[in-house]
Amino acid sequence: MRPLSAGLDQTVPAPDQPGQTPPEASCRGESLAALGRVVEPLPGSPVVERPVFPRVRATGVVLLVEDDAVTRLAFQRILEKQGYCVRTASNGAETNERLRHAEEIDAAILDYVLPDTNGIEILDALRLRDPRVAASLVTALGEKEIIARALTNGACGFLEKPVRGAELAREVRKLVSTTRRNRRLAHMVEEVHQMSLILSAHQKARLEAPLAAWPLEVRAVHHPLYEVGGDYLLQHRLGEGEWLLISVDISGHDLSAACTLAYFQGIASGILPQGGTPEQLVRAFHAALLEQHSLMDSPGGMVSAALCCLVFRQGQVEVACFGAPQPVLSLPDKLARRVGCSQAPLGWFEQLEWNPQIHEFPPGATVKLWTDGLEDLAAYHGIDTLALAHTLLLPAAQSGASGLEDAADDVMLVAVSHRGEQAVEAPGWEYVLKQRYRDKHLKEIDALQQFWQRSLLWALPAVSSERLHDILLCCREAVINSLLHGCGRDEHVHLEAMYSARAGRLRVQVKDCGKGHQADWRAALEDSGDGLREFSRGLLLIHALPAEVSVIGEGAHLIMDFELR
Repeated sequence: MRPLSAGLDQTVPAPDQPGQTPPEASCRGESLAALGRVVEPLPGSPVVERPVFPRVRATGVVLLVEDDAVTRLAFQRILEKQGYCVRTASNGAETNERLRHAEEIDAAILDYVLPDTNGIEILDALRLRDPRVAASLVTALGEKEIIARALTNGACGFLEKPVRGAELAREVRKLVSTTRRNRRLAHMVEEVHQMSLILSAHQKARLEAPLAAWPLEVRAVHHPLYEVGGDYLLQHRLGEGEWLLISVDISGHDLSAACTLAYFQGIASGILPQGGTPEQLVRAFHAALLEQHSLMDSPGGMVSAALCCLVFRQGQVEVACFGAPQPVLSLPDKLARRVGCSQAPLGWFEQLEWNPQIHEFPPGATVKLWTDGLEDLAAYHGIDTLALAHTLLLPAAQSGASGLEDAADDVMLVAVSHRGEQAVEAPGWEYVLKQRYRDKHLKEIDALQQFWQRSLLWALPAVSSERLHDILLCCREAVINSLLHGCGRDEHVHLEAMYSARAGRLRVQVKDCGKGHQADWRAALEDSGDGLREFSRGLLLIHALPAEVSVIGEGAHLIMDFELR
């Protein structure tokens, strides 16, 4: 049986007639039909008072922009019969007034041809007010160019005149559904954003908060790609004289990575305060990742974690890496080296081996660790990772442009050294370059020199061009000599550069694996007579340009100090 209120639709006067109640009045419940209204009886029939039930609750608010009064009224009545609240406009001025409350609109039907504007301009204005509202354009048959423009400008569809009632109702139903879905998604995005801000603040606070009684100085740089990232640094005191530091890099940059990271923090909070070991923590997190993978329908959403675990004890550091870049350990008067044997990331394979390496960590030693985002950023700039790390660890007033704005991944960098009374005084070397080469790289010496130049300029922007020229020339000659005379086929030449702000010097070390080669440059000059051989010229430069030169192992290890002040 049709509701009695449905028959009253035919008695509503046209909305464009003078004195007509605005159509939106019915949206506020001011319908002509009211509960308890008395319907006039037919002549001769008994008087019966029948309640007229209010219209079924509107299923959405539709903005209808149409300059033709007849078409506008027809569209309005069709939509009101479907249960929609219709707000009409016949020109641009009326439309702008309706758009003052764009957040209440669930769908828009826009005629293209209007007296003072067109449907695409109204569509643009609607998207400025509320881009979540779905709209369709009404055009004449065959106006393909207009249709293409409308779709480009954000229209969800179009209707070609003449428009049938069923077609209009179907289109509006689709638009309302799209708008509501857009608003739900926007609400979810806002909730995720707020959650991200909370997680980001928590990460930043944990990263910057120094632990009481730590005998070590921890300098950290954290640059998440978005509000919240997958990189995290855990600091915990395990026991008397035993300190734990773990860097974690969760794959991805979405909310799933943030939730996985929060889960890791929960596991750590449940294990470490109860006396658990780092191995127990790592195994528990690894098992949780594997369990998460088993519940997924496809491997595309798998989450893994790169982790580096450092345990500091008296004069020692224990290192275990799982998919993370190996830390760089530098000791006083020794070459820096990568430490820790890296295994696959957590969550990749079921088997996990816990085989940490133990290294000496005396006063004056420094260990630097970072996530792969730092290596990717250094590669983007064409410089050594240590040069970028040196710059980022400088105070903000000294570092200038850091290059972090070009990062395509989360970046975290940590440097750990002794503090206070345990720290040694001079000279405090910081590595800015560490590379190794084989004989095949000899033909690329020009490209290698450009790489050294970019790295040194990045780390030491104040160095003079004359001094930089001397440094590059000596590095080039020393590397060439080592590749030609000191290395076998599968052996490496190590090139390292370290800077001491306290001493105002740059120290360059070149070391090969051979037994040594001709290093007596004075004897080489005497053997050459009046002319200098190419080999002798290189030795002359190496011994003449640096402030100080040390030759170890018959030239297998060369140390050159350059004054930068």
